[in-house]
Amino acid sequence: MDSSDTGSSVSSSSQPNEGDTNNPLWSYVTKVEKLSDSGGNTLWQCNFCGVVKKSSYIRVKGHLLKLSNGIGPCKNVTNELLASMKKLEAEAKAKMKDNAPKKVPLPPFYLAWYVKW
Repeated sequence: MDSSDTGSSVSSSSQPNEGDTNNPLWSYVTKVEKLSDSGGNTLWQCNFCGVVKKSSYIRVKGHLLKLSNGIGPCKNVTNELLASMKKLEAEAKAKMKDNAPKKVPLPPFYLAWYVKW
C-alpha cells in the first residue's frame, strides 16, 4: 500500500466500506499487520487521527467510541460520527444476539420416557 492509499483511507473514513459484520468498527481503522493466526492482537492505524496501536477489537472500539479502556479516545471523531458508530455497534450486537443459539427446554425425563414406548 503506498502513501496515496493511506491518504484516501483517511479522507473517506467517515463511512465504513468493508469489514466484519460482528465487529463493524474495524472498517474505520486500517489493519497494518495481523500479529497471530488465531484471534488476538492486530497492528492497526486509526483512519481519523492516524495513531498506530497494537491491540484487539475491544481497544479499537474503545478508541473510536471514546470509552475509557486505557487506549485513549480519538479526538477527531465528531459527535455525528460517534452516534453513527454507536448505532453500528448496537446493531451488530443485536444481530449477534438474534443469531445466538436459543435455549429450548427439554421435556422432563419421565415424560420423555413415557413418549418413547
